[in-house]
Amino acid sequence: MLRVRTLGEFAIDQVDLSQIRSRKARTAVKVLALARGRPVSVDRLVECLWPDDARPREPEREVAVNLSRARSVLGRDRIVRSDAGYHLLTDWLDLDVLDELADEARRRLSVGDHAAARTAAAAGLALARGPLLADEGDAPWVEIDRAVAQRTTAMLRQVAAETALAVGDPGQAATLAERVLTDDPFDETATRLLMRAHTMSGRSGSAMSAYAALRQRLVTEPGAGPSAETEALHLAILLDNDTAISTRANLTHDQPPDLPGRAGVLDQLGQAHRDATAGLELVVIDGDAGIGKSRVLDSFAARAALAGAVVLVGRCDELGLALPLRPIADALSSYLHRLDPDRRNAALGDDAAVVAPLLGSARLDAPRHRRAGSGHDQRGHADLRLRRVAAGAGPHRRPRSRWCPHGGAARRRPPGRPNHRRVAAVRPAAARRITLAGGGVASTRRRSDHPRHPADHARPARPRNRASPRRPRPSG
Repeated sequence: MLRVRTLGEFAIDQVDLSQIRSRKARTAVKVLALARGRPVSVDRLVECLWPDDARPREPEREVAVNLSRARSVLGRDRIVRSDAGYHLLTDWLDLDVLDELADEARRRLSVGDHAAARTAAAAGLALARGPLLADEGDAPWVEIDRAVAQRTTAMLRQVAAETALAVGDPGQAATLAERVLTDDPFDETATRLLMRAHTMSGRSGSAMSAYAALRQRLVTEPGAGPSAETEALHLAILLDNDTAISTRANLTHDQPPDLPGRAGVLDQLGQAHRDATAGLELVVIDGDAGIGKSRVLDSFAARAALAGAVVLVGRCDELGLALPLRPIADALSSYLHRLDPDRRNAALGDDAAVVAPLLGSARLDAPRHRRAGSGHDQRGHADLRLRRVAAGAGPHRRPRSRWCPHGGAARRRPPGRPNHRRVAAVRPAAARRITLAGGGVASTRRRSDHPRHPADHARPARPRNRASPRRPRPSG
């Protein structure tokens, strides 16, 4: 199997290109690879191999000799000669896969399937190891194809940024948009994504700076300026119009998606939701990668939303490296940004000054003052108040398929300070665990203990401090 990679430095899987000792022969293979299986004329190969006037006396013969050297390494049936020229037969080409993933990402985004669009965009970006044929420098024959590949990669980053905004991850969206602007500072689509990402993170000043930088770059061109869409977004940020800024995914659906073979799982989730009226219910869904955990949760969330539940979305870091209460803060931030300012302020209440910065809601009309106490006290106050806001947001939270470790782990106590605890949610006495299999539910059980993170099993146990024996009090 011949797997050719042109994004980044040229490479062929399981082939040592240094065995093709002629540099001209390696260049000829690269030219054929960019043709994607189409024949390349001898004149075109001569132009690419000898761009200056110093051409050999018999260029056609030199082309044939160099490609013969390449055949000795790649295989005689891989480079074929026809009346139209030479063409390279590959089994896999990263440029073809990049285009397919770009089309899939665009199609998924157009129908509102943000999760699938994000996955396709991430897969495409993983292929982009660098500029097209980075080892060829500024060779004239690669410029057009390199520009096309750069535009495709930029589009994938824009799709990934758009979906990151939709699922409530403005930080990742800003990173992707900035990468696009690094390659093309005049890209207005990327600038708008960056402005929206900063605004949704509560950094309106950074959004204004991104707009000002774009405008400054454009005014250098006579008669140029930001487009009407960019100006409209700029005005919306100035007017604090969240409806025009936010593009978060709407978790309610007119009709929940059908999941053949998962009716039993959805029934169990529905029962857990009904049982939650009497107390908190924790349900953990696990299974192999790609088994359909996220689709089950999407369908359940849609059903719960139709039943009138408030659905919040939060993601935990797989290794437990996220900031404290970050999943809860992200879920509440997504919910609060969908409310009008009056309802949002009412939900935060007197806790707005402490909690709003954690939720990316710094633009709320909340009293701004410094509270007495150390940083540890401040953190404890924020934790407790965030829990109080979460309790009033709604009766239902949407679980995610990612591992959520140690919601109630205690932090270290600073010397001389009380031992506050950070609790994301009250742990129930028993947790329902549903394991998905290919044909449905493999097993369902309750656990009386909270599931530990897999990394904890590899950590050495910390010895406990044993209290010294008390001395007996003297009698009398």
